[in-house]
Amino acid sequence: MKINSILFAGMMLFAGCNNEKTTTSEQTGNTVTAPDAVPASPKETSPEDFSGCYRMIIEKDTATMKLSAAGSDFTGDLAYKRFEKDSNKGTVQLRRDGQYLKGWYRFNSEGEFSVRELIFRIQGANLEEGYGDVGVNKDSVYFKYPSNLNFENKHPFIKENCK
Repeated sequence: MKINSILFAGMMLFAGCNNEKTTTSEQTGNTVTAPDAVPASPKETSPEDFSGCYRMIIEKDTATMKLSAAGSDFTGDLAYKRFEKDSNKGTVQLRRDGQYLKGWYRFNSEGEFSVRELIFRIQGANLEEGYGDVGVNKDSVYFKYPSNLNFENKHPFIKENCK
């Protein structure tokens, strides 16, 4: 598994508490020990529907995501197109938790299947991707300290009309 393609937002900052839980990757059956703490929700945002299309651009790198809602659960497609580097695409399963959408990204990159934890902070209609220290267990990458995540607020996923 190429860590470079997994760590799109530079997920190597900070440390914090280490409350852990064990989860199992639905796709592969691998058990992953991951923290169960999620950043504290300072305030609940309005119950908006986050279905739709999103785009994030950082210089020549682009990520696109299309979400469909079923209550507080969201599924969809996510693709990272990196300029002159490995790109990847796959599916996301997210659940709303206060001002966050959190879940898993299952994707293929260079012919290898991988799973990566995702946490987005909701900011209006936009989604800011979280990044921080990660751990790896078989095919899965998870946040070691989700309560100490940084969020990509300069380059959020901006909601746009689906084409």
